[in-house]
Amino acid sequence: SLYQLGKQGIGWVVAENKLAYFKPALSGEQVNIKTMLVRHSEHHLLVEMSMWNLEMSSCKALAWSVFVPVSLQNGKKRSHEPHFMELFDAVGLQMPETLAADGFEQRKGYYKKLNHGVLLS
Repeated sequence: SLYQLGKQGIGWVVAENKLAYFKPALSGEQVNIKTMLVRHSEHHLLVEMSMWNLEMSSCKALAWSVFVPVSLQNGKKRSHEPHFMELFDAVGLQMPETLAADGFEQRKGYYKKLNHGVLLS
């Protein structure tokens, strides 16, 4: 758990956020949040988060966040330990470097097309 990791002095801070809003979420509306590990290295995690209507047919917002591992004892950057890298390798997508630079804009375009019925499943 994150609590146990914190007790071991392991944590992450957000180094960067990119946000795109497509449709409003109304007050009291139930939504689904989908998360995905897009890219990782010994020094960062890139996580995509998307907010959807309850039926998962319309994307309301997209966020990309870069997390950096830190020592909670001294607040300095640290490297991910090997067991974390194994876990990230197992669950992450590892977007190619060529897409990573403008990947957010590409994903934003994808979700806009999806919302307008341009993409068919």
